[in-house]
Amino acid sequence: MNIADMLRTSGRVWGFTLIGIAIAVYVWFFLPESEDRLMISGWAVTVGYLTGWLLSLLPSKKAE
Repeated sequence: MNIADMLRTSGRVWGFTLIGIAIAVYVWFFLPESEDRLMISGWAVTVGYLTGWLLSLLPSKKAE
C-alpha cells in the first residue's frame, strides 16, 4: 500500500480514523505520562481505522 492508495479510501475510513485520532489526542493530554498513554493512543487510531475499513465493506442501500 502506498500513499496514493491511502488517500483514495472511502469517507467512512477517514471519518473513523479521525474519531480515533481525536480519542488519541484526548488520551494523550489527560492521562499521566506513561507507556500506557502511548499504547492506548495507538490502539485508538488503529481501532478507528479498522472499524471504518470494515464498515466501508458493507454494501450500501440504494434507493430505488
